[in-house]
Amino acid sequence: NASSQSVWQRWYSYPWQANSGTGEWTTSATSPKLDDTYVMGLRIANNSYQKTRFTLKSDFGSGSGVTPQGIALWIYNGNGNIYPYFKIFVYTSASTMNGSILTPSSNYQEVITKTSLPSGWSVVKVGFSYGKIYNLGLYFECNSTATTYLYLGHIALY
Repeated sequence: NASSQSVWQRWYSYPWQANSGTGEWTTSATSPKLDDTYVMGLRIANNSYQKTRFTLKSDFGSGSGVTPQGIALWIYNGNGNIYPYFKIFVYTSASTMNGSILTPSSNYQEVITKTSLPSGWSVVKVGFSYGKIYNLGLYFECNSTATTYLYLGHIALY
């Protein structure tokens, strides 16, 4: 959990607010496994809100950005609660620090929108050519009664 929280920042509600709590929005798990390794769980909902996004707590390249050609990630939607949207965003200018929170810039591109994710493991892979990117955003919507985690396996920029 500590490792997950050192990498990801959870945002909720609108206007977006950074989650300042600890321990309740990430989990590590041995099940469901992908390639016999631990997976990282991100809590995407509770009864208060149905929209959640996650961004990285540090910009790529120690703040100087990277120039990938795409992204691939494995995602586990265990109970099918992720709907109607799953989106991936990339941020095309550097983030700013607001107190202890790294806030991604308002310059972003929507890489992909999916209106459903199958139950179980699936891979999402998409190429792009946005030039230098600084941060990554994962956006999820789910039903209002879901109190669920999704699990991320391998995430790779290529």
